[in-house]
Amino acid sequence: MRAGSVFISYSWDSAHHKRWVKNLALKLMEAGVDVIVDQLHLQPGESLTQFMERSLNRCRKVLVICTPNYARRSNRRRGGVGYEQQIITAQIAQGLRRNKFIPILKSGQFDGHNCSIPIHLSGISTLDMRSSYSRRNAFQRLLENLHPTISVAISDHSSRARHVRLPNIELDGWQLRSGVASHHRNPRSFWIPSEAQRRHIPIGTFVKLIFSIKIRSQKEDFGERMWVRLQRRDGPYYIGTLANHPFSYGDQRKLAYGTSVVFLPEHIISIANPPQN
Repeated sequence: MRAGSVFISYSWDSAHHKRWVKNLALKLMEAGVDVIVDQLHLQPGESLTQFMERSLNRCRKVLVICTPNYARRSNRRRGGVGYEQQIITAQIAQGLRRNKFIPILKSGQFDGHNCSIPIHLSGISTLDMRSSYSRRNAFQRLLENLHPTISVAISDHSSRARHVRLPNIELDGWQLRSGVASHHRNPRSFWIPSEAQRRHIPIGTFVKLIFSIKIRSQKEDFGERMWVRLQRRDGPYYIGTLANHPFSYGDQRKLAYGTSVVFLPEHIISIANPPQN
């Protein structure tokens, strides 16, 4: 289990619900969050209870996907959800900070009839993802919680320090795709450097990242692989500058040669010298 991971706890309500949870995990991974979820990380033959116990004990955050069925099974301590409830309750009773657990309302209600919030999570601020509108807002709030802002000096016509974050396509017009998520989707055809290589990169090294760029004339976001030169580190973050002229520059003005890029080891798909222009 990787230190600093985020574990997703949910009930197997239906095939559709499982796909929703998996898509949430992949979207978080594309945003640079180190996610652990059974659909991607539980190995054949591995004990489910041991997997849950290890994940709940070692991960820094736990996302609890709340549905009426999840609440019923948790409150009645039935199945895997009930086992997780016992671990969570024990951790809270031992004085663990409740902000480790982030309830996410997927369906049902906050309280009363058809309540989806388990008893042991009542009183904890919950993110509402029941509709597409609320889901977009809640997802951004979730990212801000999982990736606290950092303060660095950025060379963007201003020398004063300001808060920066991982790029977001709704706010910035572009964002980064997770190389790790792409590798998980296609492990035989999409190769990436090892985790050790991605976490120990010298300053001045060029790394390749996958950019998703919003183009007004297109319905789909434009994908472009480009080189970034590492300038510095700040905690878990890498901070570099774009070393390519984007092919899409004629259709957007948010991303250009020299743009500051904040990224994580998760985003790196290649480590090498860039091709000569």
